[in-house]
Amino acid sequence: MRRDADVRIALLPSSEGGPKEPIPVGVYHGLMMFERERGYDFRADILEPFCPGETRELPIAFLSPEEVAPRLVSATRFVVWNGRTIGEGEILASFI
Repeated sequence: MRRDADVRIALLPSSEGGPKEPIPVGVYHGLMMFERERGYDFRADILEPFCPGETRELPIAFLSPEEVAPRLVSATRFVVWNGRTIGEGEILASFI
């Protein structure tokens, strides 16, 4: 998988709107939103189940890296969206 950025993602607990079950091992497709404006599709390789309430640092790749590149400033916050906010995150590094 191409590596466009490193991020830290904290999944919300299920009781607070996070996923009902752990995100399974494999390629996860998500939507990253900045300031509730526009979403950017990303994918991440999940190497072990990612449980609600957990925080992880992950390398990610974007479907349209050239569009999201200006947003990838270190320490910029975002939400992870899957029909609703399921987590929050922060940009750690950009490689675009």
